Amino acid sequence: MNKRLLLCLLLAFLGVGWLCGCSPLRKWERHNRQIIRLFEAGQYKEAVESAEQALVFAEKSFGNSHLHVATSLSNLVFLYNILGQHTQAKKLLNRALGIKELLLGPNHLETGMLLLQLSETHRFEGNHTAAKKHGERALAILEGNLEQNNILVTDALNNMAFIYDALKNYTEAESFYKRVLAAREKQLGGDNPALQPYLTNLESIYRRQGKLQEAIDVSIRTMIIENTDTKSLRSDYVQSVVNLATLYFGSKRYLEAEAMARQALTLHQEKLGKLHPRIAMDLDLIGQILIAQGQWEDAEPLYRRALAIQKNALPDNHPHYQKVVRHYIALLQHLGRDEEALRMQESLPVRKIPAGKK
Repeated sequence: MNKRLLLCLLLAFLGVGWLCGCSPLRKWERHNRQIIRLFEAGQYKEAVESAEQALVFAEKSFGNSHLHVATSLSNLVFLYNILGQHTQAKKLLNRALGIKELLLGPNHLETGMLLLQLSETHRFEGNHTAAKKHGERALAILEGNLEQNNILVTDALNNMAFIYDALKNYTEAESFYKRVLAAREKQLGGDNPALQPYLTNLESIYRRQGKLQEAIDVSIRTMIIENTDTKSLRSDYVQSVVNLATLYFGSKRYLEAEAMARQALTLHQEKLGKLHPRIAMDLDLIGQILIAQGQWEDAEPLYRRALAIQKNALPDNHPHYQKVVRHYIALLQHLGRDEEALRMQESLPVRKIPAGKK
């Protein structure tokens, strides 16, 4: 959920009471200022209590269909969504939207902002058809009222990208992810580390469409940006190295894949130590790359080391452990060590099949 929406909706009405000298309005504004303070401090439950009080006060002071009531409703909706209370949020949001459409019109900026909230709420619930309907309308209204590089327009574009992604309409999702990235580049600059999540989204959609070269290009750019940011050098940067290694592997560029995978292993060992379960995953990736090149004997000690790490850190039914065991079994079979492979196979926990399923 976009936190900017709450601040925008609140700030749109602050200051009016001081001009008109209206005591109820000034008191309502004090409630809103308190909501902002609690929200920015991360005290969401306390912010909800304050927002509920503001709503009750607005209803008593201004009437149930007043614009200030709609604003209080939308503020409370936002906070309910933060706490995952989407059903409660949706009920209040529909009421707020009805008031604002009636009083401000169907194409007003604040109507568009509420529609974006409603779309995001449906998206969080998994109702992507409804999310798409409201998201398209929100985007049209926001684009009609704001400059193209306004952050709220970008948020609406990003919302549509997520919706199409969830609907597996990857062509449309890619188009929206590109628009979001282009907008954020204008807002932040082309080498800002804050671009990383937008680049990651675009890389992911390329990967899932099998556009591996495009994904590789985006991944390299992400690494370059992160490599200039010392804060991400040992976190996001290392994951980008892993991502690039898997992309090279999927493209059958094995030498480049191995180089990236070994770099990831080195960085993870420096950060986590040599016995962390993450190290086993790196070893498994290197092993798979070696196997793809027919280097069976070179891969075998990597798997023994990976399994030794996982055996001490993970239960036998952990999916990461079982994945490495299955890869090792396949390797042993390629090496003609069938008895060892059989013993490893027998060591795997039996997967229970739920009743009624085959």
